[in-house]
Amino acid sequence: MKEVEFFIGDDGKVQVRFRGFKGNSCFLAADEIYKALRKLGVDVNVIKTEVTEEYYEREVVRERSVERIRE
Repeated sequence: MKEVEFFIGDDGKVQVRFRGFKGNSCFLAADEIYKALRKLGVDVNVIKTEVTEEYYEREVVRERSVERIRE
């Protein structure tokens, strides 16, 4: 399950933690979240980015093949 957690410190700094995202997908999700926040007028200034072990895992994409019946 994919989760995004926000931690807001007493100093107003925000830490965002992404869980369940494999590979680069966490960065894509983060970009979407930051864009939505900017549209709401929230200033997003990323100071530091750290990756977890999940970043180095490959996301499995399943494809279905459909066989055509020849007449």
